[in-house]
This record gives sequence, C-alpha cells and structure tokens, in this order.
Amino acid sequence: MKKIKLSKEIQIATRTITNNFSRYRSLFILTVFSFAIALSSLAIMNGMLESMKEKAKVYYGGDLQFVGGISQLHIPNGSEILSRLSKVLPENISIRPRIDYSDKEGHIFFYEGETASFRILKGLDFRKNQDLFQYFNFLVGSFQDIEKDNGIILSQALANKLQIQVGDSLTLLVEDYNRQLNTATVIVRGIFIDTSLFGMYSVYMDLDNLKQVINSPDDYINRIGLYFPKGKEPSIKKIESLQAILEKEFGKQMYPLSKDKEEYYEALDYTEVPLYALIPLDANLKDLRQIIEAMKIIIYGLSALLIIIVMIGISSTYRVIIAKRVREIGIYVSQGFSDRRIALIFLSEVIFIIITGFLAGILSAFGISHLVSRLDFSSIPAFDLFLSNGSLVSRYSFIHTLVIFSSVFVTTLASVLFTIRKAIQIDPAKALSNPE
Repeated sequence: MKKIKLSKEIQIATRTITNNFSRYRSLFILTVFSFAIALSSLAIMNGMLESMKEKAKVYYGGDLQFVGGISQLHIPNGSEILSRLSKVLPENISIRPRIDYSDKEGHIFFYEGETASFRILKGLDFRKNQDLFQYFNFLVGSFQDIEKDNGIILSQALANKLQIQVGDSLTLLVEDYNRQLNTATVIVRGIFIDTSLFGMYSVYMDLDNLKQVINSPDDYINRIGLYFPKGKEPSIKKIESLQAILEKEFGKQMYPLSKDKEEYYEALDYTEVPLYALIPLDANLKDLRQIIEAMKIIIYGLSALLIIIVMIGISSTYRVIIAKRVREIGIYVSQGFSDRRIALIFLSEVIFIIITGFLAGILSAFGISHLVSRLDFSSIPAFDLFLSNGSLVSRYSFIHTLVIFSSVFVTTLASVLFTIRKAIQIDPAKALSNPE
C-alpha cells in the first residue's frame, strides 16, 4: 500500500484549494466574517469596560481605596497614615491622598443670576494624577494649571446650565469643614463631556485649594487612592495579601475585607475609635454590576452563536463539497491511499480554511475596531461612561482570541471528521465511474 508523507497531504490540500478557490469561497467568507465580528465585539466590550474602570478610578480614587474615620469618612491625621502606608505597602503602588467633599444640601454655583447645584467636590493633587485624566473627553480647556486661582473642571451639563465658558469666574457656596456656609470664587479651567453618574454632577479642583475653600486642617483627607501600574491591576489574592499587611499594621482598627462597602459604612456609625477599610474598586461598582454582566452575556452569547454558525456552516457546506468529489476519492483509493490518509487530506483543507480565515478575520477585526474608534458617540446620553475621549476603544485579549480560535477549530474539525469518514467509505469502482 502506497504511503505519503504528511507534508505531501498538506501540499495536495493546498493545491486543491488554490486551484478551485471558487468552491471554497463561501466557506472562507463565512469564517472571516464570524471571526471578525466575534473578535471585534469582544475587543470593543473590553475597551468599554476598561474605559469605565478608568473613569471609576478617577471618581472613586484608585484600584483600591483606603478609607477611615469615626462615624464618617474623615482622616484628620492624614500625614501619619500616609507615612505608615508608604512603609508597609509595596513600592510599585502609588499612594495618592484626596478629598471627596459633599454635604446633604449639595453645593451650589452662582453665575450672573444663574444657579446650578452639584453633588460632590473632589480634591486631587493633579501633578500626581495626570495619568488618570487621559480618558476624559474635554470639550474645551484641560486640567493643566488647575491649581492657579482656585481652578476647577466640570461637566458640560453644568456648564450649559450656567452658560459659562473656560476662564469664567463663578461663586461657589459650600458648607465648610466646621458646618458653616462659606463662599469662594473659582475659575473654570476645563469643561469635559460626561453625562454618566461619574461625571455629570462632579467638580474637580486642586487638593490644597479645596482645603482652603472648606477651611479644613492642612492634614485633613478622607480617602487615599492606591494605584497599581498600568496593566497590573490587583487580583483577588493580591488584595487579600494587602489586607493582611494592613491588618498587621492597624490591628483591630482594620475592618475585614468585604465586597460590599455599605457593610463598612454601617460599622462606621457605631465605632468610637478610627476604623479603617480597604475598598476594592469592584465594591464601588455594585450598582453597575448588572449592566456589566448584561454586556458580557450579550457579547459572549454573540460569540458563541458565531462559533456555532461557523461550525454548522463549514460542516454542512463541506458535506456538499465532498459529495461532488466522489471521483477524486476513488482515485485516491485506487492508488492505495488509506482511509486515514484520505481523511487527513480533507482535514488539511478544513484546517487551511480555518487558519487563513482566522488570520484574515483578525485583520478585519482590527479594521472594524479602527472604523468604530473614529466615530463620535459622545452625543449619546449617559453613554460617556464607556467612552474614551468620546470614542469606543478596543482592547484585544490573547485569552479571548485563543478561546475563539480553539472553539471553532475543535468543534468544526469534530463535525467535519464525521462527514469525511462517511464519504470515503465507498467502492473505488463506483467512485471512478462517477462523472463528478
């Protein structure tokens, strides 16, 4: 019985496809389309979630937040706490103090007879936090030189309500640290487009300027952001190890790690000594988890559907192709090719289609992502939450790409193999007499 090398089988399969590509065109297009849509959809979803998390880092303060106080979030001995954290935490963690200041009545801006209230006034050291604002979509101005003249940045929604522009002076009415009403003049340095819960009613200013506006002690902060290097966000194990370090440092004053920050806030109401807690970013996103999970279910479901379409499409179409190649199968059998060798030739064709379709699909996915990134979605209400500079960004994952390819590869080969085995079990004489 004649034997051929595997490389020869691949050559036969490749030559068959290149010489009769029209026969395989529909398979190739289907494979490219499915891979392109699945990969680009997952990449866009990853980009949306990353943009949301980056905005959340700005809003809440870091990958993790260290908070503390008695009955309320209030760290009066901020310098001491910062010093203790810097001694025990790993050096790659950036420790950034801040103040998130709000009161029950809300803060109010006055400008030429117009008024607008907002929910929270956030004080940051912008020299340490420049990397955080790359995801902000500024309509005009920026956060540069915000420390001058009580500079602020605020949302377009607030700016439109007050009919103000960059450079305008506003009067800010706020209940200060001592619960006394106080006014201050602030200058608009930047206006950003954000109608999400993270931006619409938030105003940012320099940390030291905010302390002066609210007449707080120089050492006052109410949260400390812990930022990890880009691309090295903390895993659950890492967070647990940091919690253990902090429990060793602060003892019983350190609240147990929890996924629900409201549990800590309830405990804070009854403490008579400072009680500190480490709050993971995900614990702050509790209200958004349903949206996040819904997005994942939709995209993963779409990807699974496309995988099924590819599997069914290739197997059913290939069944028709093999049915028309009975004479070719008869020639292989008459020349002494074993069933295994004939099956390998046909499987090589399928593998060639999947691999080339996958590579072309990746290129097409990049093209789709590039096209989508050039579109401006900032006009869609509340969609800013998922945007970076007004656009959808894509973040490709090697794991997702590998899972998509492996799923299509394995399921399709398994389906096609059954068809091939059934087709090659024919009588050579009858096969050679077939005109096709």
